[in-house]
Amino acid sequence: MSEFSEQLIPMSCEAWRHECEVAFLVGLPLAARNDLLEGRPGSKDGDEGIKGARGSDTVGMLRAEIERLIAIRRRRAMGCRQ
Repeated sequence: MSEFSEQLIPMSCEAWRHECEVAFLVGLPLAARNDLLEGRPGSKDGDEGIKGARGSDTVGMLRAEIERLIAIRRRRAMGCRQ
């Protein structure tokens, strides 16, 4: 079940892969998330992060989706308490 749309999504589709990627990133500690998205400055081991591999636009989109998923989860948590 998609947290974004609250609809069933086939596991074989791109929307599911994307949502899993965003959920994984949300679950990381902030420092680890930033390292994965931006790479490690000055790293000599080729750790370029998602930004280096897929570009700044992708990182911007992922950051927006991370914030969106965090907001969705907060709203659901608040609704459960009331």
